[in-house]
Formats: sequence, structure tokens, C-alpha cells
Amino acid sequence: MIISHKNKFIFIRPYKVAGTSLEYAMTPFLGRDDIVCELGKDEEKKRRMEFGLGERNNKKTLEDMLSDFTKRDRSRMLKFRWPEKFDGHCSAEFISKKLGSDIWSEYKKISVVRNPWTYLVSFYYWNPSKEERPPFPQWCRENKHLINANRQHYFVNKHYIIDYLIRFEDFPSDLRTLEQKIPGLMGLSDVFSGANFKTGYSPKDLSVSKMFEGEDWLKSAILQQANFEIKKLNYSMPK
Repeated sequence: MIISHKNKFIFIRPYKVAGTSLEYAMTPFLGRDDIVCELGKDEEKKRRMEFGLGERNNKKTLEDMLSDFTKRDRSRMLKFRWPEKFDGHCSAEFISKKLGSDIWSEYKKISVVRNPWTYLVSFYYWNPSKEERPPFPQWCRENKHLINANRQHYFVNKHYIIDYLIRFEDFPSDLRTLEQKIPGLMGLSDVFSGANFKTGYSPKDLSVSKMFEGEDWLKSAILQQANFEIKKLNYSMPK
């Protein structure tokens, strides 16, 4: 998540949409006063080595914690990590309340959307561990909430708030369009082409449609819960 006062935009980062790579690519275009959330340990290290910049202006002050000390703050402190003002995947509603109406209304909101079928499969294969992964249908039943987990990044009080929605499948062309809309990001598409984080988890010969074979309940759940993505961008289940 990024709040750029320099270029007057807010990047709201959904799950499993190459958001880490995009946030990394945005880094050299940011200003000193911009709020930048921390990436993963390896990604943050690479960002600082490449650009000399990383997370900034996102640590809570003691005054912040006295007025708003959360369970997440406590969890971070138990791990010897200082509490943050914003989480990397915080909701649009949370950001709007923290920023106030003036900045929220003035700044352009940027986010990314992905085919809901490939998004769910990507989530399934992400972050593999030594433990055996349950079958896909079982995993989906146990994680139904993930089907529409990104809805919180696009809506506030049921109102769609994104000004520039980047389509995951059309990243290069959509980023070039974004550069025209926000001149301060000119060159973003070139930097993004060299950023490639959190990839390679899914099998290369993966057939998305076969993952959903015989799972009519799951197909129905996606059609209902991801209706925004399907209607707005005419998504369908890939082969």
C-alpha cells in the first residue's frame, strides 16, 4: 500500500495480483513524504539495494499507540517489530478513515484486478510448505472467505472507489495508460517489467478448468461472490 503525496495517488494492494511487484516498481517515483508499506523481507532488501529506498513514514508514534493500540500492534511488538500505521493489504475503508475526506477525495485511487478463477488457484499454490497441501476442493471449502477477499480494496460502503483499475492480464498496456494519467509515474512499465516476485509456485502445465471439474458448488460460489470482477471485466473460467 502506498500513499503518494508527491503524485497524489493511493495504491490499494489486493491479494495475489502481483501487488508486491507493482509496489516495488513504484518505489523510484515516490517522494520523501510519501507513506510506503513494508514488503516481504527479501523484497524489501532488494528494493533498498536497488533504489536506496524502502518502507517509510509508516511507523506508529507513541501518541498513535496511546490512542489506538490494536491486537496487530501487540503481535508485532511481541515479535520485536514496531507497529505500523497501515498494513500492506489494508482495506479502502480503513485508508479513507485514516486519511480524512480531503486527501481521500483529491487523490486518485489505483488498484489491480485478476480473473477470479486464476486468483483462487494462485492463492492455493502460494507459499508452499513441507506439509502436504489438501486437495483443491477441500482447501476452497476451508477458505471460502478468500473468494471475495479483494472486494474490500475496491469498495467503501458498497461504493466503487477505484479511479484506475489495472487488469492483471494486461499489466504492460494498462501501466502505460496509467503513465499518461499520472505523468509522475512515466517509466513505471519499464521498471515493472524487471520486477518478478512471488512467482513459480503453480505448476507450469496447470489447467485451471480441470481444477474446478465436478465442483459445481465452487463455480456457483465464484459467480456469486466475484460478480463484480466478472461483470466489470467480462471474466470467465480459463481453459
